[in-house]
Amino acid sequence: MVTPRSRSIAGGLALALLAGLAPGCHLAGAKAWNLEQVHEPDGRPKRRGHVQSDTAFLLDKLFTSSNFGGEGYREEQQQRSEERIDDPLGTCLENVVELAKCRQDEGVVGMQAATYSWLAVDCTYVLSRERCVLELGELGRMLEVADAPPPVEPETPLTPEQIKAIIEPLVKVVREVIAVPDLAGSSLKDACAEIDATPLDREAAVRVLRTVNVLLEQRSKGAALAPLRELRLALARRCVQLALVAARSDSQGRVRAAALRSGVRAFPAQRAELLRWAVVEPMEGVEERDEVTFCALALLARYGLPPTPEGVTEEAFRDLWLDLLVQVLRSELGGRSSTAACQAFAKITGEPVNLRPEHWILRWLELHPPAVEPKPAARPADAPPIDDGQAGDGGQAGEGQQGGQTDGERAGE
Repeated sequence: MVTPRSRSIAGGLALALLAGLAPGCHLAGAKAWNLEQVHEPDGRPKRRGHVQSDTAFLLDKLFTSSNFGGEGYREEQQQRSEERIDDPLGTCLENVVELAKCRQDEGVVGMQAATYSWLAVDCTYVLSRERCVLELGELGRMLEVADAPPPVEPETPLTPEQIKAIIEPLVKVVREVIAVPDLAGSSLKDACAEIDATPLDREAAVRVLRTVNVLLEQRSKGAALAPLRELRLALARRCVQLALVAARSDSQGRVRAAALRSGVRAFPAQRAELLRWAVVEPMEGVEERDEVTFCALALLARYGLPPTPEGVTEEAFRDLWLDLLVQVLRSELGGRSSTAACQAFAKITGEPVNLRPEHWILRWLELHPPAVEPKPAARPADAPPIDDGQAGDGGQAGEGQQGGQTDGERAGE
């Protein structure tokens, strides 16, 4: 049974632990827990759940792990009813932002990768998806996903049964390793290598990463569990890669713009490809399509052109982008995209900034005047007429005479 005194002692321990955290740092586990409470597995918002503060979450962890509250406390926690969540979307965005503020270590990075890779695609709230995608860009840079091999996806998404068949053997091996580390041998290493080589779609990768996070939650140190820690990082990279690619197909322009911004940060070598995609891709049916174009133009205006690809001259690559900017300026009737295109043109050419689109259009025409077809030379007035041999019947008769005999003469013979 949980007594007031036991609650007071546990509360004091929890507050002491919270006091040791750096200012502005929050418990990543509490934020990830709350995000699971306000979402269905498919990302839809929930109206009932157990949203907790940092202190309440830590108290639960203390009671559960140390058995401080006794059997009565665990029964009480299992029987408690879910509470109404008045604003699941607002709670979602708040915890997404707070999760990013947590002090990062391997465990927190694994938790952030699993949570953001899930909600960046599946959450129904566009602001939360946008924020998750932006955070994935920083995670991708930190995890060096640009140097990781591209993930291999299965031909069809894995079913829950297939994912379970991947997870269960790993859980069994980890329990055996924890129970008798000296007798583990290479069983855990082999199990982790098998999962790392298995083609996983984003949903499957997120579920497997969540399982690994839970397995390492209570005990993450020691040489025996080193393969599992390596698997966590590999899965985190894979989740980030898959989620950033999936976000480029979002129905909202602002989420695609976030995918562009995070993509050029996480994958520097793909910068030219991503910028061109943002400018020339039609993206039919995408709401706020101009957000994607503006983001690309703003990046060009700030950083200039990406490195010139192999096999293309620097001048040709520059002219390709200047031609695209001219097309944007001709299609835009003002607004921030037009302004950003003018700034990008100035950045690329090194000329002073001029925010008048017609200035850069005329400048482009000066650098690349349109080709003019040459006119035929004038003939002298006294020159004889040109006989092209195509003057109807007369031309045919002339051909017959040049042959020596007419048709009538040949018929008489």
